[in-house]
Amino acid sequence: METNAKTTPTTPDAEQSPPAMGNSAPFEWSKGDLLGVGTFAKVYAATRPSYGDMIAVKEFRMEGDITKQKLRIVAEEAETMQSIEHPNIVQCLGSQHDLELGVVYVFLELVEHGSIATMLQREGALALSRVKGYTSQIVQALVHLHSLHIIHRDIKGANCLITAHDHIKVADFGSAARSTVGQNTAQLSLDAGVGGTRGMRGTCYFMAPEVIKGAKYGRRSDVWSLGCTVVEMITGRPPWSETGNHVTAMFRITCETEEPPVPQEMDEDGCGFLARCFVRKASSRATAEQLVKHAFVCEDRHVTPVDEALKEADMAMPQSAQGALNMSPQGKDAVVKEASVQRLKPKQRNRTVVTPAKLSRKARSGVDHDHNSPNALSVVDLSD
Repeated sequence: METNAKTTPTTPDAEQSPPAMGNSAPFEWSKGDLLGVGTFAKVYAATRPSYGDMIAVKEFRMEGDITKQKLRIVAEEAETMQSIEHPNIVQCLGSQHDLELGVVYVFLELVEHGSIATMLQREGALALSRVKGYTSQIVQALVHLHSLHIIHRDIKGANCLITAHDHIKVADFGSAARSTVGQNTAQLSLDAGVGGTRGMRGTCYFMAPEVIKGAKYGRRSDVWSLGCTVVEMITGRPPWSETGNHVTAMFRITCETEEPPVPQEMDEDGCGFLARCFVRKASSRATAEQLVKHAFVCEDRHVTPVDEALKEADMAMPQSAQGALNMSPQGKDAVVKEASVQRLKPKQRNRTVVTPAKLSRKARSGVDHDHNSPNALSVVDLSD
């Protein structure tokens, strides 16, 4: 593509316009800094002059095992992903490709405040109120994806990005699959299409047992990974990471009969929520549609920790000070920042655990659902 926003780089690291392409991009854009390198693609920041904003660009090139046919799959799936619109899912903005030159660009919404995983590295384990808020948003994203018969297959803190308003955006569909009723394989999306259609997908500490075993699996595999992500947020690390060995972790996930231990930091609703996620028999595991109604994620669903900090700060201040803050956005931002830091600062935590087996029946159910109802989908069907 030859963009209208041409730049002349003065150094090797300067911003550059992309090469001429076989099809037109949905907007003018110029490539910026390299943000990251994956197995099959590089991710760059980019500017859109006509929009006055920045986006992320995922660049795939035909090299190594990446063939022209696999690039074609990437381009086609990018168009499909563009139709997925949800406030808690990173938006695909389109694609641009030239299969003769062997390059595909996928344009994505840029979320600049990092992921839950980077937040955990920076701040340590999260407060329970924040875990509830983030979990609620991830569940809502999964409900939407699963309604479109899309399995994410790599839900974890590193793939849950945080906006400037402390909202969650589920990202990285490199391992995603589109489930099809009655078939044993799935059409993969984005760079999963580049990598092929066989083998395990995801990160072992977050993988469901049926995924590790190579058995048929469906949407409930994402629910297991969601439970692992909740544990990651509340403790600062995923379950089984104490093994320090991927092989040992996978053995424990697939062969142990006991459910994973539930962190002491969890309240009763949280323990019940995890008990619904960590069911080794996938057909008995809760669906995202069921979990979105669970008490653990229903309370204050639309209130973020920053919103709560602002409310507490306003309530604690005299009326005259509140009026001053209303007149000064900068002052309000300062109060919110300080209140958030103090309120959400991680505490020293006791690492003793309780097991789901010790929970009350009410806590384990969370909401009243019958796993044997006609609406409970079978694990042998990839539409599960």
